[in-house]
Amino acid sequence: MPKLDFFQTLMQSNGIPLRRFVLPCDSLDEMDQGLRKTIFHIENLTEKMTEYLRRIQPQKLYFLTDSFQCSYMVFRLPESGEIIQCGPVTFEQFQGKRLRELLAELQIPPEIHSQMRDYYLHVCYISDTSYFSGSFLALAEWIWGKDNYEYVESNFGELNYWDDVYRNYFRIPDKPFLSIQMIEKRYEIENALISAVGSGNETRALELLSGAPPHFIPYRLNNVLRDEKDYCITLNTLLSTDLPIKDIAQRCGIPDVYYFSRIFKKTTDMTPKTWRDTQTIQRLHNAFHREPDI
Repeated sequence: MPKLDFFQTLMQSNGIPLRRFVLPCDSLDEMDQGLRKTIFHIENLTEKMTEYLRRIQPQKLYFLTDSFQCSYMVFRLPESGEIIQCGPVTFEQFQGKRLRELLAELQIPPEIHSQMRDYYLHVCYISDTSYFSGSFLALAEWIWGKDNYEYVESNFGELNYWDDVYRNYFRIPDKPFLSIQMIEKRYEIENALISAVGSGNETRALELLSGAPPHFIPYRLNNVLRDEKDYCITLNTLLSTDLPIKDIAQRCGIPDVYYFSRIFKKTTDMTPKTWRDTQTIQRLHNAFHREPDI
């Protein structure tokens, strides 16, 4: 594909890494420019990542962001099945105070702070997110055709292992088996949450979310689960509060209220405002027409 070759040259000339490979691949250690292998000395990444990259679905453009706020664009080419992976890139500069905040949030030990500082100095920084995503959207349209592909924004979602493997890496360093127990417990909670959402039991879903330890649910939710969780919280907040739609969107982790409204309408066939007004009218109607207690 001459256009893809040109696109790869364009990315690389701007310091943006872009790799093309076919699975199985000898080594995927450099997908993140060696962060997990070189700095954290995490083994067996290639085997696990091969397993998860096989789940990349055709005609889907994945915009992924990991715990270190490094972003990637990943997709599968038609016919050849070749995987295209671009990144890591960051959309903010991690230096000084901002870097210290991130390392504290991730519980990175002080002894490797200098290595992390050097790592971020070598990761490509892009000031305009739209340049990165817009370039790939144009490429996707050329590859698959207009409106013939899906753009998936995720905190790794289906590729959770790559992000999970070090999210728990420093969790309990002196008690590795306890870390394994925590992972198993977290999956147990998530399965119960999926069951509650699938059966329409929003009360049970919210109960599970509020009762889960804070380091369980926030650190890993696949796309479907996270969307269903936000859907439950959204409906409950719309019904029980007078919060502006913009504030509710932010609570669900979507700062763009217009994008939030589009997602909500896709699920309910109504905008959040229309849904709230409809439910309010219905509740008033039910209240006025309720039979009196005898």
